[in-house]
Amino acid sequence: MKVKLYALLLEDVKRDAELLEEILTEEGFDLEIDLVDNEEEFVSNLKRHNYDIIFADFTLPSFNGQLALELAKKLSPNVPFICISGTIGEDRAVELLKQGATDYVLKDRMERVPMATKRALDATAQLSKFRETEIELQTNRRLLQSIINNALDSIYIKDINGKYLLFNDAAEKTFGITEQEVIGKDDSVIFPAVHAQMVKEIDKKVIESGVPYTYEDSIITSGGAVRTFHTIKCPMFDDFGNPTGLFGIARDITERKRLEQVLTEAKDKAEDSNRLITAFLNNISHEIRTPMNAIVGFSDFLKVPELPVEKRIEYIDIISNNCYQLLDIINDIVITASLASGQVKLNISNFNINIICKNLYSQFEPKAKLKDITLNYDCPFDDSNADIRTDEIKLTHILSSLINNAIKFTLKGNIHFGYIVREDKLEFYIEDTGIGISHEKQELIFERFRQAERSIAYEFGGTGLGLTISKGYVELLGGKIWLSSDLGKGSTFFFTIPFTKSM
Repeated sequence: MKVKLYALLLEDVKRDAELLEEILTEEGFDLEIDLVDNEEEFVSNLKRHNYDIIFADFTLPSFNGQLALELAKKLSPNVPFICISGTIGEDRAVELLKQGATDYVLKDRMERVPMATKRALDATAQLSKFRETEIELQTNRRLLQSIINNALDSIYIKDINGKYLLFNDAAEKTFGITEQEVIGKDDSVIFPAVHAQMVKEIDKKVIESGVPYTYEDSIITSGGAVRTFHTIKCPMFDDFGNPTGLFGIARDITERKRLEQVLTEAKDKAEDSNRLITAFLNNISHEIRTPMNAIVGFSDFLKVPELPVEKRIEYIDIISNNCYQLLDIINDIVITASLASGQVKLNISNFNINIICKNLYSQFEPKAKLKDITLNYDCPFDDSNADIRTDEIKLTHILSSLINNAIKFTLKGNIHFGYIVREDKLEFYIEDTGIGISHEKQELIFERFRQAERSIAYEFGGTGLGLTISKGYVELLGGKIWLSSDLGKGSTFFFTIPFTKSM
């Protein structure tokens, strides 16, 4: 047997109204619906008819479910009121239930309408209106408690004196204290004195102002971890508008904050990397064009038939030197790419470290002398006892690159290089009296495409890859590299490698 149901429906979307009618009809209701979509028609129908139930969409162009609920409670206080919405949030739903709504249904869960309707109507016609109201109150109370305790956010209610009246399950887990331990007490049982006083001042501000207050706060939880919460506190009032306390909702946003920080750092790093690559490409373009211009230009001069032999030889030497310079640039780029991709392999052999130092001195001493720089070195091992085992080519490359840099960036004075033994390591050093490097730039210069200052690339030249390659080789050999420097007072570069005697 079908149940007769006379309903008032506040809805401005025809299809939603049809869907509601279809669902209730399929569930066995003999349905009669008065459809309205504005406040005037809603009030007029409430005054003229006795409805079994009211369904109301929460959001309409010029009207809303909350105002409809207030009017329904005044004009038809005993008629069940069900709010139907596609956008209602948990907080708003709780508020509607507190204000007297029988239930709420999300539009994507319309199959709940019959169940909500049956619960609201009271299937037993013999029960009195008082009993119906009692059942509704109990149902709403259970629903509200279920929503609060199943919420992921910490939810609590305080009276006007700051004493807790409600403390949900999420709050218990967050702060490591039970509802029984908190009810009837203030924040001093949860927070240290300073923090509790801050919370008390915020609560006072919310109650006195009568408006919600939102803020972010870091709290040490029961596990000792520092968590960040986004908290909203709203004042509560009695029927006469007098403040009775507040309710608060605190959401843990620690992970969101961490991700925001990670994204910000990644964005900054990407932007910085793009700037570095652009500057590097501009610089490398300049470094490549310089020898190429010399090669092309002097190659054209060689085409002149009457060019004297001595000039021809001079131009050939210039072309040859610029070819070597261009090859060095290309070689640095290839090595850097190989290091980055992990394609560089070690070639371990036995050799005499003193001979390496002597050869480097012979190679760079003329170049230093041209700049009036004194170059010298120290070898603590006797030549007969200076055989070690490592990658000779890479060690020579590191020392050569650092000595070359020292000469490049030293305008006058002296350069001293050598090695000492520290336990199971050989520590090499290259000391100069050059331009020096500021402390804030010292960590950056070993990164790819970096030089201490952008202007240095234009004044002294270079690709900015030398130290990157040296660092890569040192780490590949099992050591580390660092420096000590003061701007304008020179620099000392150090690096270590494992000390292995020849086998």
